[in-house]
Amino acid sequence: MFPFLGDDITDSRVPDDDDVAWVSKIYPAPSYPSAFGSISGDVPTGGTGCSAGGADAVHVVARRLDQTVGGQPRMVVGTYSYIEDGAQGRWTLPGLPPGQYALWAEPLDGSPVTNLQVNSRTQFGATTNILEDWYSGTNESGTEPNPGDVSTATLVTVAAGQTVTGKNITVQTAAAASGALPIVAPLGALIATRLIRRRRVGESAS
Repeated sequence: MFPFLGDDITDSRVPDDDDVAWVSKIYPAPSYPSAFGSISGDVPTGGTGCSAGGADAVHVVARRLDQTVGGQPRMVVGTYSYIEDGAQGRWTLPGLPPGQYALWAEPLDGSPVTNLQVNSRTQFGATTNILEDWYSGTNESGTEPNPGDVSTATLVTVAAGQTVTGKNITVQTAAAASGALPIVAPLGALIATRLIRRRRVGESAS
């Protein structure tokens, strides 16, 4: 689910949990439904200055706070919110081993990934001017003072075979938080960024 490779190309030969989760959802073994759980919800927008509805093509990830990679909570399974799947930006995280997860949402704003680098469903209409947000349970409002602070995260427990629903991450636009107008990168600039990246990894620009 991450559109970059590091210097160690052999690392990509071993599927990550994220890869296993999505392949298993598409091609499930007989024991899959009873061995793993899932979490779903929406990404509604809230707070002063936010339009009604939901956020489209937002990166949503289930993370383990008790396990770290590079000093950050480990990403287990990720996905994207889609307005076409639900008016407020529906998302589902499948293939989760039983445990407790923190839910995290971030925009595809080019830091480090743009919406053009993921798939055809995220390329147009992506909501990119939102703040990063940890799901905070009953405190979700779209007006939290520090939505990107991991200390605000509320853990979601998933049991084997369980489907947990209704875990909505209400996000606030960066413009509403700062009082400034949103800055949207021109489409041409995003395409140029994509072409530059492709050339760097040895692909053709055609």
